[in-house]
Amino acid sequence: MTLRRIALAVLVLVAILAGLAGFYLREPPASADSIERIPAYQNEALLARAWVLPVARLYGPQGYLFQQNQSVCGPTSIADVMRSEGFAADTAAMLSRSDSLQIFGFLPFGLTLDEEARLLERDNGEYTSFPKPNVCNALPTKEEVFALSEIASAANGRTIVDLPSGVGFCLFITRECLDSVGYLSEAYSRGYLEDVDYCLSASAIGFRNVCATGVYVGHAGNRSFESEKRGLVVRNLAILNERFPDYERECSAFVEADPLKSARANLEERLAPEGPVVLLLASVASGGALALERARQIEGKGDDLHCIYCEVHDRNDRMTLKSVRGSAPQSLTFALNEGADLARLHAYLVHAQPEAVEVIAPYALPDPALRVARALEIPIRFALGDLDWLCDRDFVFAKSCPKGDRPGECHACVGSARPTARPSENGHADDRLRTRRLMVKAESIAPMDRMAAAFCAASLNSTTLPVSAPPHARTADTVKVRPGRMTLGVLCPEAAAEPDRQILASERLLDEQMIEASVIVLGLCLNEIGLMSKRRIFVTGVIAEDEYERVLRQYRTTHLFSPYRTRHFGLVDRLSAAIGLPKGYFDWSFGALDREPGDLALDPRICFESAARQIGAWITNRPIDVGDSASPLIVISDHRRVDADQPSA
Repeated sequence: MTLRRIALAVLVLVAILAGLAGFYLREPPASADSIERIPAYQNEALLARAWVLPVARLYGPQGYLFQQNQSVCGPTSIADVMRSEGFAADTAAMLSRSDSLQIFGFLPFGLTLDEEARLLERDNGEYTSFPKPNVCNALPTKEEVFALSEIASAANGRTIVDLPSGVGFCLFITRECLDSVGYLSEAYSRGYLEDVDYCLSASAIGFRNVCATGVYVGHAGNRSFESEKRGLVVRNLAILNERFPDYERECSAFVEADPLKSARANLEERLAPEGPVVLLLASVASGGALALERARQIEGKGDDLHCIYCEVHDRNDRMTLKSVRGSAPQSLTFALNEGADLARLHAYLVHAQPEAVEVIAPYALPDPALRVARALEIPIRFALGDLDWLCDRDFVFAKSCPKGDRPGECHACVGSARPTARPSENGHADDRLRTRRLMVKAESIAPMDRMAAAFCAASLNSTTLPVSAPPHARTADTVKVRPGRMTLGVLCPEAAAEPDRQILASERLLDEQMIEASVIVLGLCLNEIGLMSKRRIFVTGVIAEDEYERVLRQYRTTHLFSPYRTRHFGLVDRLSAAIGLPKGYFDWSFGALDREPGDLALDPRICFESAARQIGAWITNRPIDVGDSASPLIVISDHRRVDADQPSA
C-alpha cells in the first residue's frame, strides 16, 4: 500500500512538473500593441488578403470584438458574437456541442479561430434566411409560411439569383444534373455538407446553383442531429475544404455583396410590421446608440409596441428601416434624394400604421427625413437623451486642462462658459436651432432617463405639465468585494473619443497617486489597443444587456462610472440600482437630480484631469473638491408639453 501511495505521489508530481514546464516553455503571446507596430500590419496588400480569410470574414467587417471568458474559450466567443447580433445563445450548450476535448468546462487544446468561424457560420443560418440573412430567424407558423410564399411570389415572381451552393433542406435538382453528377458523395458519412459538395460538383461541370426568390419555405433547423451537429460539421467541413479549396472565398464574396438584399426588400415592402408600431428616427452616427436604448425602454414596458429604427446613414443620403426585435423589415433602404424612393418610403410607413414617431438627435437629420416624419400626420415626440442636442456647437464640454504644470487642480474650465468653436464647425451654428424648433412643434418630450427628466423639470419652461423625476430606490444586494482593491467599471455602450480620453486621464491619475485600482471598460472604445496597452485597463468589448450584471460580478467591480458628459446616464443608473454599486457620472442636470449617498456627481464642464482627480478621491473615500457647479442656464421655452410618462431607469 505504501509503495502504491509513493508511486501515485510521484506520478502526480511528474504531471505537475510537466504542466509547469509546458507553461513556461510555451511560445509567449504577442501583445496587441506590438502586433500593431510590426511592418506587416502596415502592408495594405497583406491586410486585404487577411480580410478574406474565414475568421476575418465573420469577425472583421461586422465589427465583432473580443470578450473574455477564461473557462470555455471558443464556444463562449461564438455565443458572444451571436448575442451581439441580437440572438439568444447558451454558452453551456455551445460547450456541450463542441467536439473538442473538455475537462471540467475547460478546453485544454482550445479552438483555432478558423474553427470558431466555421462553427459560427454553420450555426447562423443560410444565405437565403429571411428576414435576416445568415442567421437563424424565428420559424413562422404554418399559415404564415404559406402567406409569405404567396407574397414572395407576387413580389419577386420567377427571378433567380446565383448562389455559391444550394441549401439541402429544400433543393430542386434537374434530371439532367442528376444524370451528370450522380449520387451524393459518401466521403462525408453521416452529418452535414454533402449537399454543398453536390452543388459544387454540379457547378464544376457547368450547372448553376440559384435561389428562387419567389418561393418561401419554412425550415426548423437542428432537428436531424441536434447536439451532435457541431462535431459533424467540423469533421465534414475539413473534407469539403480539401475537395473545394475556393469555396470559403466564394462564400465570403457572396456575403459581402449580398445579391439577395433586393429580393428580401421586395418581400418586406409588401409586409406590414407585426403589432402596433413606433418609429424611431435617428442618424446612425449621432443617435444610433441612444435609439437602440430608447427601443429597449419602449419594448420593455410590455405594451407589445414594435420599434422600427429609421436609420439615416452617415452621408445623410439614405434611410434603412430595421425592426429592433429582429423581424421584418431588415433590408428596406430608400434614397433620401430621389423623389420615387421618398414616395415608396412614405407609402410603406403609411401601410405600417405607426402610432407615433420619436425623433432622436434632430440636429443631425437631413430635411427630407424630417419631412417624411411630418407627412405621416401622426404624433411626433422628441426623445431627449443628450444635452449636447440642445447646446450651441461652441459650447464644448469635454476638454483637456490648459494648466500643464498641475493639471486638474483649478476650476478655470468651469468658468469659461463659451470656448471658441472649432473652425470646421463654424458653418453649422444653426443645427442646434433645428432641435429647438422641433421641440416647439413636437407633441411632447420623452426624457430617456432620470437625468433628462430632471433637466426638463428644471430648465425647460413648460406651458402645461412639467416633468418630475420618477421614484428610484435601491433594492439590490451590494456586491461583496475584496478589501483594499478597487475595480472601476466604466460603461461604454458607444465608441467615442470623449470616453477614451477620460479613461486615459483616470489611468494616469491612478498611477501618479499610486492608487491600487483596476479599470474594466465594459463596451466599446475607439482605441481599444491603446487602452489595453496600459497595465490597469482591460476592455471587454460588446456586452449584451442581460450580461452586464454577470460581468460586473465576475470582475469584482466596486464602483460604476459613466464617462459621457451629456448622455448615457440611464445605463449606469439602472445597473447601480440593480447590483447595488455606487455610481459616478457627469450631472448635466446641474444639481436638479438628487445625488444618492455614495455617488459621485461631476460637473460636465470640468476638464478630463479634474474629473480624474475627483474619481480618484471618490474610489479611495477621500474628500472631493467640486468647485462651483452652477448651472449654465440653458432654457428652452414655448414647447407644447413635457411627457410625464418617461421611462424610469
